[in-house]
Amino acid sequence: MKRLFLIIIIIFISCRPSPLPQKPSVPDEYLVRSAGANLYVLIPSLDEMIRVDPLNLSYSTILLGSYPITMDASQDGKLLIALNSRSSNVSIVETQSSSVENILVRKGANAISVSRSGKYAIAYLDLTKEGYIPVEGVLNLNEISIVDTESKISQPLTLGFDPSIAGFTPSETRAVVLSRSQAAIIDTSPPFKTITIPLVPEPSMWVTPTKLVITETKAFVSIKESGDIYAIDLVSPSVNIITVDGAPYCVELVCNGTYLLVGTEGSSVVSFIDTSDLWLYPVDLGEVYDSAIVSRPGGFSLFFKNGYDKIAVVDNIARTHLTYSLLRGVEQAGIADDEGSALLIHTSGGVETYLQHSISIIDFERRTSHPISLQSMPVDFLFYNPELAFVALKEAGGVAVVDMKEKTASWLKLLPDPEKIGSIPSLDMVYIVHDQPLGRVSFIDTGTMKVKTIDGIFTSKIYDR
Repeated sequence: MKRLFLIIIIIFISCRPSPLPQKPSVPDEYLVRSAGANLYVLIPSLDEMIRVDPLNLSYSTILLGSYPITMDASQDGKLLIALNSRSSNVSIVETQSSSVENILVRKGANAISVSRSGKYAIAYLDLTKEGYIPVEGVLNLNEISIVDTESKISQPLTLGFDPSIAGFTPSETRAVVLSRSQAAIIDTSPPFKTITIPLVPEPSMWVTPTKLVITETKAFVSIKESGDIYAIDLVSPSVNIITVDGAPYCVELVCNGTYLLVGTEGSSVVSFIDTSDLWLYPVDLGEVYDSAIVSRPGGFSLFFKNGYDKIAVVDNIARTHLTYSLLRGVEQAGIADDEGSALLIHTSGGVETYLQHSISIIDFERRTSHPISLQSMPVDFLFYNPELAFVALKEAGGVAVVDMKEKTASWLKLLPDPEKIGSIPSLDMVYIVHDQPLGRVSFIDTGTMKVKTIDGIFTSKIYDR
C-alpha cells in the first residue's frame, strides 16, 4: 500500500505544471511595427492588434488568438505573423485586407522566426527569453512547429533538447534550428525532411548557441562563453569548428556574404572568416571594444565600447581600419546605407558644456568627425536615408532632425517626450511613440516636416524587442 502511494505521488509531481512559466507583474505590454502603409500595435492582454492609418489618423482593431506575445513581418510588408501563446497558434494577417487566418502550433511557444517572404515560420520555446509562458501541464522541450503560411500547414518536429534559435536560407528552401546538442537542417517543402548534426561529441553534453547566421550553403553558430564558431555545411551536412580569440559580441555577414565578421570579448583582434573556404584573416584594431554595427550593404563596420571615447571604422573589403578619438563616449551608432557616413549618440551628463548632450557625424571619405550639441538627452535615433536622421530627445519634448551632408541639426518640437522612433518608408513618414500620454503616436512627413498626431490607440507600456 505504501509503495502504491509513493508511485501516485511521483506521477503527480511529474505531471505538475512546469515551474518555468512565471506571469510578469505587469502583463500589459505592446509591440510596435510598421508594415506596408500602416503602423501595427500588438497588445497581448487584449488579444488584439491595432492597425493605425497615418494618412487618415484613424485606427481599427484586428482580433487575434489568445495572448499574442510577439510578431514578425514579411520583407515586403504584406504579411504579419503573430504568435498567440495561450491559444497555441499563429495569426497570419494580410495587411492589405486585415484578414486573419489562425494556424495551430506547439504548446508553450514564446518565439517565432519568419522567412523573408513570410511563406514560412518556425514557432519554438526559447528558455532564455524573459517573460511569461502561459501553459499548463508538462512542457515539451524538444519540439518546434514549422508553418507554411500559403498552404496553411503546420507540422510539429521533434529535435534535440531546447531548440531555441531558428532561421532560413536566403532562398527559403532550408531552415536551420539549433538546440543544445544538435543542429537540424529542415527541407521547407512538405513533408519537411530533417537532417540532424551533433554539435557535441556525446549526447550527455550540451552547448548554448547565441547567434545563427545563414548563407545559402552554410550556417555559422556562436556559442556562449566560447571562442568556437561552428561552420555547418548545409549541402553536405557536416561541422567545422573555427577558433577565435574569445566569446563573440559580433557575428555578422559582410561584403555580400563573402566574409563572416567576428569581434570577441576582451580582444582587440577581429576576425574575417571566408564563408567559402573558412580561412580566417585577423585584423588588430589596437583597442578593445564590446559593440559593433555593420552597414546594410556590408562594406563597412564600426566598433565601439559603451561610454568609451574611441571608435574604429573598418573597411570590410580592404580589411583596414581607422581609429577616431572623440570628445565624449559613445552609447549608440549607425552607418548610412550609402556607406558614406556614420552617426554616433554620445554619453550624456557630466560637466555642463555645450556638448553635455551631443551626437557626432563621421565622414568616411574625409575621415573627419563633427560633434553637434543637442538640447537634451538623446534616447533613440533613426537613419531615415543617407542624408537624413532623426534623434529622439528626452525632456526637451522633440526630435533633432539631422542633415548628414551639412552636418547640422534642427529641433522639431513634439510633446510629450518621444520614446521610440521608426519609419514607414512607403509613405515617406517617420513615426514617434510618446512616453506620455500612453497611446499617443506622431507622424512626421519627411518632405515637409509637418507633424500629425493621434491619441488613445492603446494604454500600456512599450515593449521593444
